[in-house]
Amino acid sequence: MIARISSGKSPAGAVLYNENKVEKGEAARLSVRNFEGVIVPFDELSAPIIARVFERRVALNEVIKQPTFHVSLALAKGELVSSDDLLAIADQYMLGMEYGCQPYAVYEHFDTEHTHIHIVSVRIDEAGRKRADRF
Repeated sequence: MIARISSGKSPAGAVLYNENKVEKGEAARLSVRNFEGVIVPFDELSAPIIARVFERRVALNEVIKQPTFHVSLALAKGELVSSDDLLAIADQYMLGMEYGCQPYAVYEHFDTEHTHIHIVSVRIDEAGRKRADRF
């Protein structure tokens, strides 16, 4: 598996990138995790609601210029894994990165020859501290 971590200024941008893929049929939202206060089922959430959860966290520490955590996990070409297993991989990855308690959204992409997922989160914890992202 290959992991590519990127950071950016706007978690809303990362959400919209993935949600646009969903709208085009090139991806599927597998789940959202740790979205406190959101009582709507994950498959009924709109892109603005998802983005708002991340933006609220970003507002806790406006000093951090690139608060977005966006990772792509790519499996080997030809390796087929169920969506449930991909979600389990995402959860294990986030735990291993010590991001298991962070809010995050998981997307399965179908736009390349190899199976891969994208995970969108933020690098700011609930107390407003910057989270490490280079483990």
